[in-house]
Order: sequence, then structure tokens, then C-alpha cells
Amino acid sequence: MIQFNHDRNDLVDLLPQSPPFLFLDSAVIEEDRAEGFYCITGLEAIGHFAGNPVFPAALMLEALGQLACAWLLGHLERERGLAARRRTQLFFVGVERVKCRRVCVPGDVLTLTIEPEKVREPLAYFRGNITVGTQKTASCTALALSFREEP
Repeated sequence: MIQFNHDRNDLVDLLPQSPPFLFLDSAVIEEDRAEGFYCITGLEAIGHFAGNPVFPAALMLEALGQLACAWLLGHLERERGLAARRRTQLFFVGVERVKCRRVCVPGDVLTLTIEPEKVREPLAYFRGNITVGTQKTASCTALALSFREEP
């Protein structure tokens, strides 16, 4: 089994997203899944709930999307090489059946997992889950990315 471990610096180089809109601290990318981690700082959405900082569900989905991007770019690099990965553009298309089960606050460490369901250019579909410790936090099906390699 091939496995790649990425720290935050690796993810900054790999992903099109960059701080402060990067919601992954580390990731482990395998052939058939990826797991990522993010510690909520409280600075992500200042003013979202004044006096009661909450990590928005939309940012949880963004974090899952970023992890899916990391998996897909790694997959493309293994199949087509580094140059192809660098020329690939990615876009979030949509997500279905989102369930949020827990409010997340500063200090919580999100454990994110994605599994590819179908990858056929120009679309890739993933299933995703987020936990905090052993508590189910959020899940989704059919997280969809559009991708294409630029000439």
C-alpha cells in the first residue's frame, strides 16, 4: 500500500488553497482514502458568532473538499507525473446529504476522512466524515470536484 504523509508546509505546496483559507494541518494520503487533521484556532471566522466562536459547517465542508483535492492531486501525480499534477485545475462542484451533528469550537481537533467513490475526468466524487475524538461531527456523500489538466 502506498502512503504519503504531508505536514502543513507540504499541503501549502500541494493545494491551490493557502493560509488563512487552508483548513488542514496534516494529511495521510493512501491509494483508497485520505485522513486529515485540523486544530480549530478560533481565528477562522472571527465575528461569525460574536462572543461565542463556532467553526462554521461551511468551513468543515471546505476542509473535506481540501482533503479530497489533496487525494486527487496525489492520485494524478502517481498516474501522470508531477508536471500533470501541477497543471491540473480543481473546482468544488457540490455536495449531497450533509449532516452536522456537533458544534465545533476553538481547541477541537477535527479528524477528516474521505474515500473516492468515482474518479473519471472531469469529475471526482468522494464520501467524507469528520470526527472530534470519538464523536461524529459531520458527514457528506457525493462531494464533487471538477478537474482538468491545462496544456
